[in-house]
Amino acid sequence: MSVDKEYFTFRLLKRDDLPLFAQWLGEDHVYQWWRAPSTTEYVEQKYGKSIDGFSQTQVYIAEYLGTPIGMIQTYWLKDFPKNISAIEHDNAIGIDYFIGDMQYVNKGYGTRLVAQFIEKIIREKTSATYVFADPEITNPRSIRMLEKVGFVRANIFTDEEKKHQYMFLRLVR
Repeated sequence: MSVDKEYFTFRLLKRDDLPLFAQWLGEDHVYQWWRAPSTTEYVEQKYGKSIDGFSQTQVYIAEYLGTPIGMIQTYWLKDFPKNISAIEHDNAIGIDYFIGDMQYVNKGYGTRLVAQFIEKIIREKTSATYVFADPEITNPRSIRMLEKVGFVRANIFTDEEKKHQYMFLRLVR
């Protein structure tokens, strides 16, 4: 089956999603990079403020043909001074993402998901001029996916003993 970008939808995270989100965090291909507890309690503690509208981060569930397959979150870098000083763009939105459902991994869904999210959510609903991501340098699959979307590599930084590749996409407005 080809991955058709018209079939992706994005909706804000709801409490009903927390058990599935926790399950995804426990999947080996997610845990390897997120290293977060796979419990509903953890997800509630970490993302409950976003659900309630009290967080600077917006968390979305990505659906393909109506089936939840992953998560993508956004935040303005200016709300996180540590990041803004490192990248030198004050009108940038950061993204973090994963495909949680293993049957959608390594089949092109991530590339289409991120590309469509940028078009439907970031470009249409914000004034951002840059999109930023920072995968670990030991995650070449994520780096390649971002390059397919149009991101370019910038500097490498170390955070908590892990090296990350800063990557940017300039939005033409």
